[in-house]
Amino acid sequence: PWLKREESYMQISHFILRKVTSSESYSYSSGQGYNITYDEAVDLCAILALMEMDELVYSLIESITDSIVSRSKSLFSRGQKEDIAQRLTTIIQSKLPDPKKRSITHPGYQIVSIAKVGRLTNKADEFWDGLIQNTRNEVNNLSDRTLIFSIIASAMPSDGKRADSKKKLIKEALELINEIPATYDKIDRYENLA
Repeated sequence: PWLKREESYMQISHFILRKVTSSESYSYSSGQGYNITYDEAVDLCAILALMEMDELVYSLIESITDSIVSRSKSLFSRGQKEDIAQRLTTIIQSKLPDPKKRSITHPGYQIVSIAKVGRLTNKADEFWDGLIQNTRNEVNNLSDRTLIFSIIASAMPSDGKRADSKKKLIKEALELINEIPATYDKIDRYENLA
């Protein structure tokens, strides 16, 4: 029953994001975000608070943050972005990693969710360095660590010192990909990094 409940929450979320039912076609490119309002973002956070499946929690966090970042200049004030960031951070702390251990046990979804939320506010270099170090220390699976590094790199700002940090992280991810024994995983991680 919990899986059906999770699917229902995602269908409701997709309706709020896309403004069409799940039976209607919808074209979306990764990272483009959706045309949502602050009130809809708050509603999506309320739905997230009910969800349990780590993969779906991350997916919805990514959709919310992509939407806010892509439309922040016109629709979201700084205070609204900070409010949504705080709501999402509270959800991440309570939901990730999955407390019922039905999925991966390392904090990968937690780390990438925090990185996505970090895009909403102007985070210091230490924030990004901490995420990178947590990944190095807590995620032993090379394929997962590479994926997490690529997501952190895509979320990091590209200004000043962070541009150099971003390049170093991508280089480290490329080196890790070469150590992955499975060809399929290697190809998948190259695509993620691209």
